[in-house]
Amino acid sequence: MSAYTEPELAALIAGFCDRTLPIEAWTHQAHVAAAAWHLDEHGSADAALCLMRSRIIVYNALRGPGNRIDGGYHETLTLFWIGAVAHHRAALDPTLPLVTRIDALLAGPPGRAGYPRDFYSPALLESVAARARWLPPDRAPLPWAWPG
Repeated sequence: MSAYTEPELAALIAGFCDRTLPIEAWTHQAHVAAAAWHLDEHGSADAALCLMRSRIIVYNALRGPGNRIDGGYHETLTLFWIGAVAHHRAALDPTLPLVTRIDALLAGPPGRAGYPRDFYSPALLESVAARARWLPPDRAPLPWAWPG
């Protein structure tokens, strides 16, 4: 069974972009789907990052936990996930429907919410510095270069 039907994906993206998506629906799976949609819709990791960054910050301020030094928006994780989704989606057939490619992403490493911990220590990820700006991993090198 697919994570999303096409109408469900459209509703997720619309709700995220217009900030009406209930916070309980803004799951790890939804983050991956939104990153994949932004990459498809806007064509590059840089463009996807620019929009995801601003949309997450505004969404968190209006619907979610806010943006604080100890919660909310996280720059290192946002860049990590855009890079991870871009990297893993590059191996997928671009002619497949986006919902099918999202299923493949969720079945692979991007489907694991803990995937960043393969590369980052908890101390680094939990730091204020990692929330504020991109920090490179301290455990293992990433299998992609930024920008994705």
